[in-house]
Amino acid sequence: MKKVITNSIKACCLLFCLIQGQIVNSQPVLTPEDITPLPGETFMMNYMEYTWIDAENSGGENVVWDFTDLEVTNSYEMICIEVMGTPYESYFENAEYCLLTNYSSPSYNYFSIENNFLNEEGYGSLDAVETSYDPISWAHFPITYLDSYIDTISTVYFTFSGNTFRTDNGICHCSVDGYGTLLLPDVVYEDVVRIRCIDTITIIIGSDTVELKSNKILWYMQGFHHYILLLGGNTSYSAYYFSSTSNDASNNITSNISVVYPNPFRDYMNIDIPFFFKEAVIEIMDVNGNKVFNDIIVSPKYKTNLEFLPPGFYYAKIIVNSEIYEYKLVKI
Repeated sequence: MKKVITNSIKACCLLFCLIQGQIVNSQPVLTPEDITPLPGETFMMNYMEYTWIDAENSGGENVVWDFTDLEVTNSYEMICIEVMGTPYESYFENAEYCLLTNYSSPSYNYFSIENNFLNEEGYGSLDAVETSYDPISWAHFPITYLDSYIDTISTVYFTFSGNTFRTDNGICHCSVDGYGTLLLPDVVYEDVVRIRCIDTITIIIGSDTVELKSNKILWYMQGFHHYILLLGGNTSYSAYYFSSTSNDASNNITSNISVVYPNPFRDYMNIDIPFFFKEAVIEIMDVNGNKVFNDIIVSPKYKTNLEFLPPGFYYAKIIVNSEIYEYKLVKI
């Protein structure tokens, strides 16, 4: 029943847009504060099936972009963290913040803002590091309709033993080519702006050279602190849709009964319970729901060694006097 109601609402919204011809929006102007996350903010990255869009002719003023038919195939949790203390900070001294994404193994992406450009400095994972002589620029500030810029790209991928296995060099022509309303499977965003980039890149992997030309299309909105939707490809496009989860109660690292810190943590985690209790228990589960740790809390100030856990996202359940409190944890 819920699905039928949801689909009816979507259909009515789309029908209204078609009848009106367009939804009238003001021209948004976005600043770095609008689209860059703060440490502790969390997102869900949803990977969706391939879709199609007329990249060349789908921009403009007061456009309605409809992606309500997309289906999520995989989802990954992501959190913004401080650069200091991350495993790859020595490679990215100019980075201002880091996004930790929980794929099959944790991936750390580092970002900076320089000369009014939002730059991705590179990333580190369990397998390799990618650094940039000329980092990829995701946006130029202020983001305004009809703004355009050229971005040069020069990146190197190497293993921890120092062996380079891939290099990317190229140029990217970007333009803020539209603004309007973005329709997604479960939400409608108004006053969004679209950036379209045409990438022309030479990729060298070992003795193989690949010439690649593709589109990259992003939608941003004031106050979202990340891009909302990313399409990448040529005639068909892979889609990444981000939803903010920072306001969910389960994401809070503090509550009215206890304080859990630090979060993210490395080896040790602390819990403060500022009132009398008869008994308390902590349980920690991985993202698949498997219990990886449990213990009895006997003191209002509790400290535990969790260095045996691999980096990633975890869920903690603290049971105090039969009350259950849940937390989202990040091990780095």
